[in-house]
Amino acid sequence: MLEPVNIDAESLARLKEAVGSSSAFGGGGLFYFKSKEEQQSHTGLSNESMTCFLNSLMQNFYFSPLRARLYTSWSTCSEEEKERNLILKSLVTLFATMELTKRASVSTKALTNSFGWDASQRSNQSDIHELQTVLFDSINLPNLITELYEFKVQDNLDFTCPCGAINKRSKTQTVTDLQLGIKPGNFEASLKEWESLEIMEGENGVECEKCKKKCDAKKYQCISSLPPILNLCLRRLEFNMTTLRRVRVSSSFSVPMEISIGTGLSTEGGEETKQKYDLTSVMVHSGTANGGHYYSYNRSTVAGDSTWVKCNDSMTTTLSHEEMLSTLKSLGTTVYMVVFVKCSFDEVCEVPEDLKETMEREEKEWGELRDIWNRKKEIVDLKITYENGNGNGGAEVENISVKNTETLSDLLSYLCEKRNLETSNCRLRRYNFSKPGETFTGREDTGLEKLNINGSRSDLLFETKTDGEVFEDFFVDDLLINLLIVDCNVRKPAQLDFKLLTNPVIEGEEGVVYVQAQPFRKASTFSTMVETLKTKNGVGSPAIFYVDLEELKDMNSPILMDTPLSTSGLHLGSVLVYDNLPMKPSEVVKSYESFKNIITIKYNVPDSVGGEEKSVDIDKNLNIADLISSISDGLMDVSEPIYLRRTSKGHQIRSTSLSGEPLTLKKAGLIRSGSVHVEKGAGLGVNEYETVFYLRSKSNEAVLTCNINGDMTVNDVRELCFSKLGVELNIPTAKHLRCHDKPSNKLLRSTSKFSSTSAKKAESRQILLTPLNFSEEIPETSTVVNVKFLVYTLKSPKKPKVINSGTILPLPSSSIPSLLSTCSSRWVNKVPLNSTWSVAKSFKSIKDYSKLKWFTEGPITDLSLKDSDTIILLAVENGEGTEEEGKENFIKSSPWRGNVAINRQVRKERGISIKKYEDGLRTESA
Repeated sequence: MLEPVNIDAESLARLKEAVGSSSAFGGGGLFYFKSKEEQQSHTGLSNESMTCFLNSLMQNFYFSPLRARLYTSWSTCSEEEKERNLILKSLVTLFATMELTKRASVSTKALTNSFGWDASQRSNQSDIHELQTVLFDSINLPNLITELYEFKVQDNLDFTCPCGAINKRSKTQTVTDLQLGIKPGNFEASLKEWESLEIMEGENGVECEKCKKKCDAKKYQCISSLPPILNLCLRRLEFNMTTLRRVRVSSSFSVPMEISIGTGLSTEGGEETKQKYDLTSVMVHSGTANGGHYYSYNRSTVAGDSTWVKCNDSMTTTLSHEEMLSTLKSLGTTVYMVVFVKCSFDEVCEVPEDLKETMEREEKEWGELRDIWNRKKEIVDLKITYENGNGNGGAEVENISVKNTETLSDLLSYLCEKRNLETSNCRLRRYNFSKPGETFTGREDTGLEKLNINGSRSDLLFETKTDGEVFEDFFVDDLLINLLIVDCNVRKPAQLDFKLLTNPVIEGEEGVVYVQAQPFRKASTFSTMVETLKTKNGVGSPAIFYVDLEELKDMNSPILMDTPLSTSGLHLGSVLVYDNLPMKPSEVVKSYESFKNIITIKYNVPDSVGGEEKSVDIDKNLNIADLISSISDGLMDVSEPIYLRRTSKGHQIRSTSLSGEPLTLKKAGLIRSGSVHVEKGAGLGVNEYETVFYLRSKSNEAVLTCNINGDMTVNDVRELCFSKLGVELNIPTAKHLRCHDKPSNKLLRSTSKFSSTSAKKAESRQILLTPLNFSEEIPETSTVVNVKFLVYTLKSPKKPKVINSGTILPLPSSSIPSLLSTCSSRWVNKVPLNSTWSVAKSFKSIKDYSKLKWFTEGPITDLSLKDSDTIILLAVENGEGTEEEGKENFIKSSPWRGNVAINRQVRKERGISIKKYEDGLRTESA
């Protein structure tokens, strides 16, 4: 006997909190076990939106000696330090979980929370090398990173002067990774390229400290000490100085299973002096410079056997040594970071006891939640709607939860017993408000799960019948057809009423009989449909027409009578059935065609009290002029001309197109019954635009609305605006107005025709007006650019001051000096006296102004400007220093926002460091 089942509310609340979803099934992946087989034998990390870069780095750390060192550091920390160092706590807890858990994958949310990340930051993909750099600085444990990853790089400069002096200069810096170019394609060649042997000759030579003469010298870099863990980061992402964008280098790189490397130049010393390293991790990036996906391959030495693990977020796959060799050959263009560990360097990895105890508690709780989830998986929540309702006009609804293995017949028996009904006169079917639900005839003894009655399809309808009635079946592959039956003997064709079907059945209206939607099997034929109509609805000799969007198809061909409905082009829609036809079918079709094109348009009565409304029926194939005429006939008290708007504050509805062609209701978008707003006055004529003007200072408040002829010039429009708004604008002459197209911000040239100033031929225009305190004539052929205006003074050494950012400026046609002269005269009151001016073309997202090419002379064409480009004007105060010193100070003080994956050595030379901000990682000048 079926018994309802339930899970207590407290357990459900725990489950929903664990999976982070209102649905208990949303987080099912959290409760999968690791497989004992090769597939998924290691713990994966779930992707928390776009955290594949974090997952790949964490798997690299997990399989490296860093995990053992972190465990050791954790064991020696005081309780106060453990609570204070949140990143360390989150890391060791994550690694202990990955090592001891039975779960197939675990979450990194606790770790990202310790970083201070929220959901939006987890949704922004960052660079894996940037993250590693920041983490190394954030772990904050004495000597941990130093002992494992840091090594020394030496910059050398050697030369012998003709005076006999031997000059050797060197500078040592500490780094945690070696950044290699990938053009040569293998480690040895890339290392030699990194060493960058360079001959400095002639004017580029180096001054001898003894005789002060310039001498030829060689400059190179080399490794002076080696770490236990060697990180190689390939310069896969580079900053293109031409386009000022980050690009991805797709060159192939061959990854060796082991390398030999020593201190000093790689071309010097024998193999006996070099240290051997084994490959332990390969991090891969697929995609573009702007986005992609990270995953990694890591060497595992579980139980002494060396295997490889592919870690792709929550999925981990084990590979043999031979399989990894084959895989490395296919990774050439996607390799991003490579990690080697010194041969024979090993760390004993033992999970600290307090972490084991924490893990035991978490695993116990996880096991309890998994039991709840497994029980929840076996339960289906049903919503039973009873056909007869509750007697008050509403349906009676009962919610019940049962095991999904229960059969439909057992469920029906349980419900019938509760209501004291015979099961022979009851049944359950799917509940669908808009159409008949699927029935389960012949499958009553099948389990609910196999009938696909689950959480997403759990609404059922409880139906009853009398002893003499028979239940009709409806299956998911049935074709549902709306049938409208018209008896043409009752009315003349011109009087036929065609109305939308209603549900339930409505009968008795003269000449029209409505029936409910009727299901037919797709394999049924038209003759089957006819017989059904005869039997069920009393139709004698029906003629059938199918309404298919815009046309009425005649389905009465004898050939079609034996054609399956599924192959006749018939689908969900309406079928009109005409009975006892005393007239030609064409007359019925004509009557219907006339009906289906009629729409009802509601309209207001101008100046009426209380907003009186009227309506007019009109064929949607007629014109707007016909609609205006029909509405005028209905407005007996209005003798003036009228025009229409879509709403009281909407656009005008044109009666003709811009070229003068009559505009149909269909082209105006009036294809369904709706409403329009009537206003008195003349509407838009041929080549006229309804134009709304705004002041730029108040761009959301219209100051003028009028009809503008497209043949008027922009100067004519400006004069019109001034004549109507001169006092409000408070400007001396009409010339001192600038016009922009509001949506596109495109400047309107003085002599251009109004119709040519917008590429979009809209029925209305929006124009921005800017009052000016200087005269401005902008010819149609002139180039107009945006201006970002910077002022650098010796008093503000940190950054330039930005003035008039976004100003519009027509370019002079001659030279750059004439441009600078125009700008200095326009903004002379906003810059220090005695300033030097220069100009540069701006690029999208430019932050480092020192990388731009600055011009003070030459033709305008040197800037290669086109419409809507942006230039940067720079005014440098001369002050007490020289112009060159001023510009040099400007370059040194300019902010730098380049590629954060830039070579660490270059960052250090430029005084640049990686910093973490709310919007992500970026580099900052020191």
